[in-house]
Amino acid sequence: MLKVKTIAALVAAPVLFSATANAASYVTFAAGEAFPRNVHLDGTLSGSGNQIDVNLKNGEQLSVAVGYEMPQMQLWGTSPRVEFEYSYRDFNVDTISSTLVTSVTGAGGNIDVSTFLVNAYADIDMLPLPWVKPYVGIGLGAGFVKPSISYSDGTDTTNISDSKTVLASQLVGGVAYDFNKQIAFFADVRYLYTSKFKSDVQVAGTSVGTVKDNISAASVNLGVKYTF
Repeated sequence: MLKVKTIAALVAAPVLFSATANAASYVTFAAGEAFPRNVHLDGTLSGSGNQIDVNLKNGEQLSVAVGYEMPQMQLWGTSPRVEFEYSYRDFNVDTISSTLVTSVTGAGGNIDVSTFLVNAYADIDMLPLPWVKPYVGIGLGAGFVKPSISYSDGTDTTNISDSKTVLASQLVGGVAYDFNKQIAFFADVRYLYTSKFKSDVQVAGTSVGTVKDNISAASVNLGVKYTF
């Protein structure tokens, strides 16, 4: 029995060593444009149900990630990799409508969204074009939503501000081009979705209640990947 175990260990050792030797760490940087869904802030304000609709402009997205790829752990023609990603999105306010007031003037502000995600990817091996690699991925982690919104009815100013931690997730699909063994360029589409965040509403400096909604946004990104 000992001899069988020894032979099995000797056979398995080169395989394990090969998987470790071919695994690699990498860093990525990406930038793009994000397309947010408009925010519909619902809540009880001044004792009754109200809604504040915030139309958002397209915003920038920046992300950096550190990852680990495992090309030897192939399954159905795909190679897995995992990474830790930080991303930042900034959406400026376009227009606002509110059931609290009959007319809105001076709408302004923005919503900042930062996320810390753990992403899992599957790189799809294209045998005729080994330097081109489509990929799909999914991410899960924490998000930090910080609205800073204000508007006026011509008399009083309403402010919506807070900073909340939410659950965040994303779906990713893209394609990478291996320029050489260390550098690759990529383009992808990402969809971010968060759980609901709650924000305090103040009119003329007095709190009148809270409102809540979630953030969702698609984005198109270009980036570079450096493998160590």
